[in-house]
Amino acid sequence: MNIRKLTNITNATISALVKSMEEMGLNLSLIWGQLSRAFQDSHIRGILDDLGLEIEGTDVKMITESFGSEMMKSGMIQRMNVTSASDNLVEITLGDCVFSQATHSVLNRADEIVPPCSMLAILYSVVNRVTGRGMDVVKHNFDPATNSCSFTINVEE
Repeated sequence: MNIRKLTNITNATISALVKSMEEMGLNLSLIWGQLSRAFQDSHIRGILDDLGLEIEGTDVKMITESFGSEMMKSGMIQRMNVTSASDNLVEITLGDCVFSQATHSVLNRADEIVPPCSMLAILYSVVNRVTGRGMDVVKHNFDPATNSCSFTINVEE
């Protein structure tokens, strides 16, 4: 199977799972939070380790910078810009993510929602595991011209 077909079936599967969860009455913020916690599972972390992801750091800024570098190196995203990363706030833009089709399917249903994002869920899980802090996406913007998603994230105590 070529990489394009694999990406398409993965995006279709993610879209179907999110749609199914919504139809069961779960709201997207709950799905997003649970997705983030699920990435802390030892089996799922093992799968990420097999990808060669080595996200390191001892604080939010270091972890965010390492996350961007590792995600770009893995090919999961093609561009990333960290506007701000502190113990209180992260502002980040991800471009040409392999899961952008799944994001589009959620956005087509409601513009005001923050779609569940696997990439940010991975960042959240590492920040939470290392620092014990939570994250809450408070703003999301999708730019179709650049196929980029920008997020503003509050870092909680």
